[in-house]
Amino acid sequence: MERLKADMEEISAGQKRIKKGQEEVRQKFRDIESERYKLKEETKNIAKQSDSNQIKMNLMFSILEARQNNNFAQADHLTQLLRFALHIEAKYKKERSKITGSKLLA
Repeated sequence: MERLKADMEEISAGQKRIKKGQEEVRQKFRDIESERYKLKEETKNIAKQSDSNQIKMNLMFSILEARQNNNFAQADHLTQLLRFALHIEAKYKKERSKITGSKLLA
């Protein structure tokens, strides 16, 4: 009878260890999922910034080309577009920093 009682206590302790291990694994999965989500958002933000940089570069090159061709009206128009794009980007960054509470994520 004592042996049975000892075996049951050992089994109970083993089950508790298994349950604790399972909870630790679940927590690790939750942590990994959270990190994955953050990385996915960061990747999206980097892609958006890259797209924005490409648009600005294209405008700058178009401005230079228009100036080389003495097409100052087009150069002026493209310069205004570039200024507008920079203004919108600054406004977006400012709003984003208010939302996130950090200028690093903007």
